[in-house]
Amino acid sequence: MNKTKFRTVISIIITLAVLSISIFALNKHNRAEANSDILDTEEAKQIQEVIAKSYEIEAIAANTFDTSLFSSVFVNDPRGGSLSESTNEFIKSVTTNNASENLGYLDYKLAYYNWWKQGALKFEQLQTKATQEGRSITKDELKTLIDEHGRLAIPRSQISSQDQTLKFLSLSINGEIASVIFDDGPRTNKMIVVKIKDKWYIAGNMILSVHP
Repeated sequence: MNKTKFRTVISIIITLAVLSISIFALNKHNRAEANSDILDTEEAKQIQEVIAKSYEIEAIAANTFDTSLFSSVFVNDPRGGSLSESTNEFIKSVTTNNASENLGYLDYKLAYYNWWKQGALKFEQLQTKATQEGRSITKDELKTLIDEHGRLAIPRSQISSQDQTLKFLSLSINGEIASVIFDDGPRTNKMIVVKIKDKWYIAGNMILSVHP
C-alpha cells in the first residue's frame, strides 16, 4: 500500500467514525418536533415516540453493542417492504441465519451491529497492541480492517450528551400501517411503522436524502 492509499484508508476510517457518531449519538435528551400538519392524535404520538426511542436504543448499541432492546422497537414484517438482495446477502454474511428466505428489518439491524462490533473490537485490539509497543498501527494491520467483501471496520461511537431533535415532516396512518417522513439531522428518512397487538414497531426505512 503506497502513501497515497494509506492516507486514503486513514481518511475513510476517520470519516466513517465521525459519520457513525453523527447518525447514532442520540440519547435520552432527544426531542421531537412535528409539523402542524401532523394530526395530534394518540396513535400519531405513539408512532413518533417509538421512532425517537429507536434512536435512544441505537445510541447505546453504537457504544456498547448491546442489541437486547432492538426487538422492542424493530420488527421483521413484510409490510415494511422487502430488503434488497445486497442487504439480504449482507445479513447472511455476518450471521448464522443463512437459510431464512424471510429476512426483515430487525434482522438487518441485528446483523449491522454484529458486523460493527466485530470490526470495532478488531480496531481496538490493533490500537491497544500498537500503544503497548509504542508505535502506530501499521499499513498491513490497517488492511486487516477491510473484510472479504471490501467493507471497512469503523470504531464504536461515543454517546453524545448534546440535545438532538427529530423533525417529523409528515405522518400518515392507513389502518395498522404508518408512513413517516422525518429529519434526524444527517438524513431525511421515510420509515414504515406497523401495529402489532396494539403496539407500533419500525418495519422498514428508506433514506430519502443525506444532508451536506
